[in-house]
Amino acid sequence: MEIDYKKLDRDRKKIVKMKESDRYQNVLYFLYSKGFFKLVNKPRIIRNKKIDILDILWASKIEPRILEVFPAAFIHFKSKFSNIDALPKGLEKIINQIKTNSDLGHDYKGISYIDMKRWSNINLSDKRSKPVNDQKLLRSFKLSKEVLEKLELLANENKTTRTEVIESLIMSYNKSS
Repeated sequence: MEIDYKKLDRDRKKIVKMKESDRYQNVLYFLYSKGFFKLVNKPRIIRNKKIDILDILWASKIEPRILEVFPAAFIHFKSKFSNIDALPKGLEKIINQIKTNSDLGHDYKGISYIDMKRWSNINLSDKRSKPVNDQKLLRSFKLSKEVLEKLELLANENKTTRTEVIESLIMSYNKSS
């Protein structure tokens, strides 16, 4: 079997052209700026543009690591994506499993669930987003005025928030039993 060097050269040129496209550069820059990729050559800056899900899927054909980090990027920065209806059902299911911190999940296009989940639990350079393991859940309680006053007093004395006071009380209770 002979190697068709002309075909290989055409394919290489096609991939180089695809990597230089705005679609690819936009996806790569977004993932790079949020801390998902460390790159030798920084991608071109294309600012304030939502990333189309179809562009993510297209770019992942060139660079498979994009699919590996995409579920975490989607969880942390959902508002930065457009055309969310185009999200494949299999990928949507994986995203939901990662959100619920499930240990078991399905692989997607040769990328293991564990590899995709790992990215959702790292500290990103964007300090505004928390790893899935560290995210807090909203709960509401009805407390008497007296309890609220004591809670506020404890928070002021310790220079913390009311939430931190409640968390520390609960954690100290668990440690003593």
